[in-house]
Amino acid sequence: MYLDVLRNIVADILQRHGFGNRSVRRGDERGPGMTKPTAADILIAIGKAESGDWIDPTDVPFRWSCELYDPAGKRVGDGDAHTPQGAMALAWLCAWAPDALGNAHVEVGSVPFSIPDGWRFELAPPFAAATDEIAQLGPERVMAALDRLTAPTDSNMMMAAE
Repeated sequence: MYLDVLRNIVADILQRHGFGNRSVRRGDERGPGMTKPTAADILIAIGKAESGDWIDPTDVPFRWSCELYDPAGKRVGDGDAHTPQGAMALAWLCAWAPDALGNAHVEVGSVPFSIPDGWRFELAPPFAAATDEIAQLGPERVMAALDRLTAPTDSNMMMAAE
């Protein structure tokens, strides 16, 4: 019952932000929100990597997760963040600078800021990314995570305006 209530809450949040009922968005689909990160998103991801300000997915159960596939269909990167744009940008960073998070360094010019056609970003919203962890959490931690997720932020406001 607890998980059903949580699923309904997260589904409602996602619907309000224009993500509908899909658990995964593919980069070739057009719909609300972005299907690939912007140059600004990538620059922010590089800054987070170099400053150590990225999330550890084992510590943050409610997160956006992204898997990145190259034009040949090979999985080449992944990323986890509080926003879909952040997860996509970190997946892009992972593909071009796989040691960036661990080394807290990105070589200048190693990560392109423009994403050519054919690359596919597959997003899993917070509930889908947290399915395994939810059963282990207590109600207080779940509600605290949902409060953080739904708090008004600049990126939430931009997503709602799109």
